[in-house]
Amino acid sequence: MADQMMMTTTTQTNTSIDICLQNYKWFINSAQCTNSSLTQLSDVEQRLLTLIDKIPVFVDKANIFSEEAKSITKRWREASLMLSKHAQVLEFLEIPQLMETCVRNNCYEEALQLYSYVHKLERRYGSTIPLIS
Repeated sequence: MADQMMMTTTTQTNTSIDICLQNYKWFINSAQCTNSSLTQLSDVEQRLLTLIDKIPVFVDKANIFSEEAKSITKRWREASLMLSKHAQVLEFLEIPQLMETCVRNNCYEEALQLYSYVHKLERRYGSTIPLIS
């Protein structure tokens, strides 16, 4: 029985050696693929670490961009509103010249009405009208 086991072990060992020799090329290719995969995974890991390091800087710059965009949008809205109210703003800006013309031409009644109108506008809007600098 011991001889039979020894023979079986020898046969199996020889079969294993034959299989290894026949598939040697595949084992080498498999090892090379595994090595290549590990190298590439290491490279990916390094790139991910670099990306993780750069994310806070990107977030900060994105926040700065967002704030600047909000500021530009606000200024654009104010300018658009001013443009849409151009005729009214122009009339308002002509009030001092109209007042001077009324006084110069002795139209005191109209000058007082104009003063009353301006005073009414001041009470209505006060300091809520923003000035664009």
